[in-house]
Amino acid sequence: MLEVTRLSTAYGLIKALDGVSLSAQTGAVTCILGPNGAGKTTLMFSIAGILRPEAGSIQFDGIELSRLDAPGVLKHGLALVPENRLVFPLMSVRENLQAGAYLRPASTPAAVREITEDIEKMYARFPVLGERAGQNAGTLSGGEQQMLAVARALMSRPKILLMDEPSVGLSPLIVDEIFSIIAQLNREGISILLVEQNAAKALQVADHFYLLDHGRVAFSGTPGEMENDDVIQRAYLGDRAA
Repeated sequence: MLEVTRLSTAYGLIKALDGVSLSAQTGAVTCILGPNGAGKTTLMFSIAGILRPEAGSIQFDGIELSRLDAPGVLKHGLALVPENRLVFPLMSVRENLQAGAYLRPASTPAAVREITEDIEKMYARFPVLGERAGQNAGTLSGGEQQMLAVARALMSRPKILLMDEPSVGLSPLIVDEIFSIIAQLNREGISILLVEQNAAKALQVADHFYLLDHGRVAFSGTPGEMENDDVIQRAYLGDRAA
């Protein structure tokens, strides 16, 4: 579904990605692990059209995305849930959801009704958002903001959801809820490319893992292969029993 080939992205003279190649299969959860500064967010921004790669290819359903901007990428069915949520704090929950559908034409009564129906579906999926519909997003808790960020991305009706560190800064109970949501979305047919530091939780949902280190792919394998890799076991799974 998504094929990244020899992708390189730089910030000035600093090369954040150096020839990264990976793929995400249709209907799967593909997880990217890596230490801070490994290039994970740069990779997500490059795929989402926020950053322009200096070399390499990003193909999605056979369409080249590497020269498209963020709206162009979104039109093809890739939606990003960014790290740290990045909701619009001074807009209401409902307005944030409407913003998620901004590329969907609302020029006819039928189109407006369709968007309204999708907002109601988000309220049904995330009841707390319905309860907070008129509340400014900046006043929500971290977990509520994460749910809003996911719902906002879903408003574009994506084929694949790019999720960057969805558990960061959240309590263990909320992390469990977020991963339950990820599993449910995947069961409903949404493919997911997930950047996550919590490898133990990712093992519960992911079909394939990549490890990024210093802007390069250092490991690619199944959950079982990852669990049997001594280096990854020590670095990412050592406290799993805790």
